[in-house]
Amino acid sequence: MSHLFSKHKKRIIWILILILAVVLFLIFGLSHGEQNDLVLHQVDYQDLNRYLFESGSVKQGEEVSLSFNQGGRLEQMSVREGEAVAAGQTLAALERTSLLLERSRAKENLSMAQADYQKLMAGPSDQERAYYRTALTNAETALANAKASLAEVKAEKQELESRILVDRQQVYSLALNDARQAVNVGLNSLFFLTDLQSEYFVTGTHDSLKLADAKARAAFLLLGANNAHYWNKGSLSSQYGGARGLVISAEQNEEIDQALDAMINALEAVRAALDSVAVARLSLADLTLLHTENTTINNVLSGLTTHRQTIHAHWVTSQNTLNASQRAIQAAERQVTTAQGSYDLALAQWEMQTSAPREEDQMLCQARIRQAEAELRLMDQRLKEMTLTAPFEGVVVEISRQSGEIVQPGQSVLRIRPLADFQIEAEIYEGDIGQIQPGQPVKIELVAFPDETLSGQVAFVNSAPRIINNIVYYPVLVEFDESFEGLQAGLTADIKIILESKENILTVPESAVTTQEGRSFVRVYRTDGTVEEREVVLGMRGEGFRVEVISGLAAGDQIIAH
Repeated sequence: MSHLFSKHKKRIIWILILILAVVLFLIFGLSHGEQNDLVLHQVDYQDLNRYLFESGSVKQGEEVSLSFNQGGRLEQMSVREGEAVAAGQTLAALERTSLLLERSRAKENLSMAQADYQKLMAGPSDQERAYYRTALTNAETALANAKASLAEVKAEKQELESRILVDRQQVYSLALNDARQAVNVGLNSLFFLTDLQSEYFVTGTHDSLKLADAKARAAFLLLGANNAHYWNKGSLSSQYGGARGLVISAEQNEEIDQALDAMINALEAVRAALDSVAVARLSLADLTLLHTENTTINNVLSGLTTHRQTIHAHWVTSQNTLNASQRAIQAAERQVTTAQGSYDLALAQWEMQTSAPREEDQMLCQARIRQAEAELRLMDQRLKEMTLTAPFEGVVVEISRQSGEIVQPGQSVLRIRPLADFQIEAEIYEGDIGQIQPGQPVKIELVAFPDETLSGQVAFVNSAPRIINNIVYYPVLVEFDESFEGLQAGLTADIKIILESKENILTVPESAVTTQEGRSFVRVYRTDGTVEEREVVLGMRGEGFRVEVISGLAAGDQIIAH
């Protein structure tokens, strides 16, 4: 039984090994097969051309009407009817003074853009570095001075506040001391009034009642006593309310202000009580004492009033002084803010001058150069279009406009008949005519001679359009670079006009490029067998469905085509 179990166990192990081998084969086999299916292209340098393909027919000796692409005043007519002209010879020209000025400005703009780019790439000069370093040092010094000035005015304010507090405490202390003395003066006057009551006004007469009422009011304000009309000195001395109580308990400035006001009101009541005494009843000695009490009360009142005015003036003056100090602090803070802004600007300028040119700054300068170059090319093209030249060797058969006349765009100026050379005439769609210029090289294939490829160049672009089946075309003449035996009028020709040509540039098949949200990517096959998706910047697209790579790849890279 154990032998049978051992036999089955071995069989199970071999089955598991076989399954594992199959799985590994599928994984590595499929992976290897997928890798073998990749279509790789090596990135390399080569020439690239961009063509415009068109068909035409061979012609010989057909007259051509010449006109300007733009209007203006005809300044010069350089030929006469019947005159023989060579290919490229100037025939007529429009007035172009204003356009020359525009071209001059365009050239200056290009020079300035190129100079700015060169300056950006070269970096600042030693003099510029010294200038910005000095500016940064000066701004740093100005900021430090402004901060020091702010700290100084803040310290001055703190010192001023301390001095004001000391002065204020002194003013209040003097006022409080005089108020305490005034309590005794007022109390003595009440004692004097009490003596007068007991000696002269004991009966319930009008003068007695008047004095008692005045005394009671004064005692209430000075001592806080109620109904003290006929109180004796002992009773009055035992009262510590009213102004007397406020003066005794006063410690804080606000309490002293309150006690001082209460004391002034109490003394005014005491003076009123003294004034209420019927002097006709008094002896000469008591009359003199009454006068003395009045004088004392008035002097004390004057002193307390002066203290109150001094305190008020001190508050006003000190507040004005503090306000001025606060304004000085605010002004110093503004100076710090201004100095900080100047320092930040100077630091940014210094860092910009000492750092490498930013990529966005380079791109901006390059864009300005391209724009200026495009404007200059446009001016050159417009200037070129303001001169009519003979597209071929021939004879002027008719002149329809004279110097000084205004010529409209496309209006015939003269007609010329070519000599016996063969040419190819092709109709170019209006959407493509802007790319065609005289002098562009052309590759020519004649249907009658399929094994021959001839060369030529664009000789003439007619500005007068032709409407064919409601579509606008422009006639173009192509000259052969050399004669070819077998040429005859009426032959059909396929032409390739070279619009753009670049030599020794990196190119890749367009099939290897994918585009996502305006960005272009290729898949690069690495030497370790991995694949990297890499972003590239593309340029010119040309023959063979190939496209120029401006950046992102290097010669020798292996890329995967789709």
